[in-house]
Amino acid sequence: MFLTAFAALRFGEPAALQRRDIDLEARTVSVRRSYSETRTDGLTAKGPRAAEKDQGPGIRIRTG
Repeated sequence: MFLTAFAALRFGEPAALQRRDIDLEARTVSVRRSYSETRTDGLTAKGPRAAEKDQGPGIRIRTG
């Protein structure tokens, strides 16, 4: 919840995070995929919408 609120992530981005996406030493979270739900396809994983964005002190989000 903290990451979602302060890093301005969309709902499907933190839901799709895996352990390998979090680097505690570098203090980074890599958003490589996002979940979305459609009426025709159901729940699917896809690439994130945004490019790299810096979300403030100590939180660096890498997308893509």
